[in-house]
Amino acid sequence: PPLHPRRIVELPMCSERGPNQDPHEIWSQAGIRSMAVNPCGDLLAAAGCGPNDCAVLRLPSCQPLQRLVGHTDWVFGCAWTADRQLVTCGRDRSLRLWDVDVDPGHLPLNCKPAALRTAGLEGKARDVKWCQAREEVLSLDVKGFLKIWTADLTHKADVALMHHRELVCLAEGGDSQLYAAGSVGHVALVDPRVPRVTSYVDTLDGARGVRSLQLRGGILSIGTGDGNLFLYDTRASRYLSIPLATPAKQGVRPWHPAPRYAPERHVTSAAALAAAAAAGGRVA
Repeated sequence: PPLHPRRIVELPMCSERGPNQDPHEIWSQAGIRSMAVNPCGDLLAAAGCGPNDCAVLRLPSCQPLQRLVGHTDWVFGCAWTADRQLVTCGRDRSLRLWDVDVDPGHLPLNCKPAALRTAGLEGKARDVKWCQAREEVLSLDVKGFLKIWTADLTHKADVALMHHRELVCLAEGGDSQLYAAGSVGHVALVDPRVPRVTSYVDTLDGARGVRSLQLRGGILSIGTGDGNLFLYDTRASRYLSIPLATPAKQGVRPWHPAPRYAPERHVTSAAALAAAAAAGGRVA
């Protein structure tokens, strides 16, 4: 059946299981940690059908097509670099590039193809993204680095992040002018043309953890561990208020900036970053 907004869709089984095992148990072993739709919109990748695997399903039916097996620890991120090419990252300190062939005449269900290419990381990977405008793969690891790769996983550059506790999520701006990485209480804004961190943005609910990011049109959406959503204007360097006509029905509380959240208080400037780097400092 086609997918519809506001409709809950149960993902079918795409992993081996015992004869008496509930299909729901497979998906709930480690949770679905990442999902991505390919550019043409006919395939869905979901990391979580098995802790170390990534599932490929056909849209809109959600029919299981492939399990990508090769990681030796939990898969935390997946991103499509083309309609039939996918990159994944995991706690096994690796990025893996997959060629996804979904022609039913060539591929049986639950096929386990080998990765086209594997790239090693110094630390456990937490997220991966693809920037189409610059044709770059971005990876984030717990050692405090945002790494930039070519489409075939050739390493290009490292960006050291001063705030590196609980690095979890990445975002790219679509127009290739900005990347973002979220940690326990900050979002690092990175200029990929240099590449280097241009500023850090404090989150507004303390050290609750940045759990999701999206960057479009200069507006950064920040989702936190407390279930809050904040909108930050990267061009004006300030948070936006979110007026809601009926917040009770929406289930979201409107937030309005208080004086103590003035832009100069929650943005670390490039000059301050340069001074910290010269002193060899790194803030957790």
